[in-house]
Amino acid sequence: MMQTTMQIGNGTRGVFVWRKCLNENLINYINIFDNNYNVYRLLKDKVNNYVSDYYISQRQETLAKRDMLNEDNGRFLYTVPIFQDNEVMSNIIININFEQYKNYF
Repeated sequence: MMQTTMQIGNGTRGVFVWRKCLNENLINYINIFDNNYNVYRLLKDKVNNYVSDYYISQRQETLAKRDMLNEDNGRFLYTVPIFQDNEVMSNIIININFEQYKNYF
């Protein structure tokens, strides 16, 4: 089982641990970004290997203050805010490919 650990931003002390999803086609990618332009992305390449990427963004994303689930062409973006001292410090965005599994429910 793959494990990725990361810490983003100097102000964010939390360490996020992700484990490989049991069904490799359910999650397309996971983005984590903070309020200091830092971005971490875990995604799959064309042969289903996980690629870990950390970079400084050229633009600051607006941090969501609550959980959200948005649909975009059969894919769902699940956003989870991460709080520190009652302030949003970062967001986790999980891109879920739910469309191919809807008939199982």
